[in-house]
Amino acid sequence: MKLSELIKNTLIAAGIAVDDPNLKALLANPELSKDDIPAEWASGANNILTIETAKYNPAIKSHFYGAALSPVEKELANLMDAYGFTDEDKTEIANVKSTFAKIPVLKAKLDAVIEARQGAGGNDIKKYTDQIQELNKQILAAKQDAQKQIESAQATMTQEKLNLYLDNILNSYTYTDAIPKEVAKVSARTLTEQTLAAKKAKVIIENGGLKLVNQEDEALPYMENNQPVEFRSFLDKIVGDNRLLKTDAGQGGGQGAGASGGGQGGGSAHGVVTDFLDQQLEALRRNKNTVV
Repeated sequence: MKLSELIKNTLIAAGIAVDDPNLKALLANPELSKDDIPAEWASGANNILTIETAKYNPAIKSHFYGAALSPVEKELANLMDAYGFTDEDKTEIANVKSTFAKIPVLKAKLDAVIEARQGAGGNDIKKYTDQIQELNKQILAAKQDAQKQIESAQATMTQEKLNLYLDNILNSYTYTDAIPKEVAKVSARTLTEQTLAAKKAKVIIENGGLKLVNQEDEALPYMENNQPVEFRSFLDKIVGDNRLLKTDAGQGGGQGAGASGGGQGGGSAHGVVTDFLDQQLEALRRNKNTVV
């Protein structure tokens, strides 16, 4: 494997689009394709997980399922102790690898224990039935908790990947020199989040890129003037309207400024950010005054 392949695979796994111009420019360097990299580097790159590959990674699956089902295994052991299961029965059930597969085996043996006690004149049928029902409830709760943990992990990975995509786009702008680039970038992100909320729009990952959708129904695209809006155009307008971009004059660009500057309007980006922060403070004061 060449160094260029390793860089490409690693950055794509990190969320950088395959057609990113900066990535293409980097990979065009012939020096990166001259020599093969060490085999351990190439094999190590296989440990990088995307959201999709993580879903099928046995180590990740084992971790979440183990954490969720360990309490169930403990309750099964307690139940066997409570009903006086023999060591032979306990070993038979312990040798069943799947927690879910152990349940019908345990139930069959528990039914046999109950039936034997009935034959011996026991009067605890309701007690045993209630315990079985309680066990079933605990098993269902454990399954639901495991599913929630898996969904939470997947949601976290999706959000982290979305943040990488958005940071990549925000880094591509040429911001005004009036304020530090990181301040302008943070302002652009904050303004984007506020605008999304105000317009009831949402950003999702689709086909390796970011897409604007309806906040209440992700199956519907976000529309303005009866036309779907591309996310990059949406973001261009925000940074342009708020004069965060560098222009030929070196000040913040006006409405319609693109990633390379230009557009009409004026005013320093420093003033824009100051106004923005003043508006946030005023909003906090209003919220404080409305608290009873």
